[in-house]
Amino acid sequence: MTEGKQSIRIRASIAVVQGGKILLVPHYFADGRPVEWFLPGGGVKYGEAVRSAAVREFQEETGLAVECGELLGISERIEPETPWHGLTIAFRGVVTGGELVAEMSKYSQYGDKTPKWFTLDEINRLTCQPLELIQKALA
Repeated sequence: MTEGKQSIRIRASIAVVQGGKILLVPHYFADGRPVEWFLPGGGVKYGEAVRSAAVREFQEETGLAVECGELLGISERIEPETPWHGLTIAFRGVVTGGELVAEMSKYSQYGDKTPKWFTLDEINRLTCQPLELIQKALA
């Protein structure tokens, strides 16, 4: 990769916990890697406030309206072989309305994008990102 193409992706997300379960969304990869479950969220656009991005992306990925609460934490993921370098800024949140639906994205062709609720025991059997923030939200 050339120096000019390297960048760090900033991802804003919201952790919603209800009844001891956390809402996660499946992410599929074009290169065939196994599905990973993420806190609902996505990329922050230039000039967009991080909290606003988290609320927007949460609704895009889940169909649910959410209130963004306190900062849960920040996680960094570096995969030189991919190459990938991302920061996830996660907030706690509460669902305020909407209906849970699957996001239609370019990766929907690889599998069902319906968000699902998971207990901590279930999460320990999955590949989840960012795991430390998901565990913190459930603690």
